[in-house]
Amino acid sequence: MFYPNDMSRIAQGVGNYSASKTDMTAAASIAGRNLIRRTYVLTKPAADAMAADTTAYTAAFQMTMRCAGKVLGARIQPQAALTANASNNATINVVSADGAGGAAVVAASYTSDVAGGSLAAGVRKALTLSATAANTRYAVDQVLSFNIAKTGTGVVVPILSISVDVEEEGTDGYV
Repeated sequence: MFYPNDMSRIAQGVGNYSASKTDMTAAASIAGRNLIRRTYVLTKPAADAMAADTTAYTAAFQMTMRCAGKVLGARIQPQAALTANASNNATINVVSADGAGGAAVVAASYTSDVAGGSLAAGVRKALTLSATAANTRYAVDQVLSFNIAKTGTGVVVPILSISVDVEEEGTDGYV
């Protein structure tokens, strides 16, 4: 009998039967391993009261990850506009951390400077994945969250949601 948390083992089995166990790069094997992709939504439920307000990942919405995996991409969808500014801006980071208040690792980010561009209400904007591949990976029971830092006098960050696409790897933490 299979339980809901057995999906990663089922996907691994599909990969094992669809290609040689020694050739995990074969297209059929990759297809089996990539069956477990999820999108998690992190929310910022209120606009900042002041432009200088920041959000630590420990104060933000968090999700404990039940499997090891990697962040494939992330998108912001704001409920109000945020205008880009070269010197007074915000950086929104998708981070992973140990869940015990330890330092967070940035997996993806967006900065509301001229290069990052403005946000429009209801329009999704992709975050930039970390150039360091190890920063996009997380271990079982790590926390996936976000933080917001400000530069200069900052800017009011509106209510928003952050969709984070992940690929789960290995078995879940219930084993």
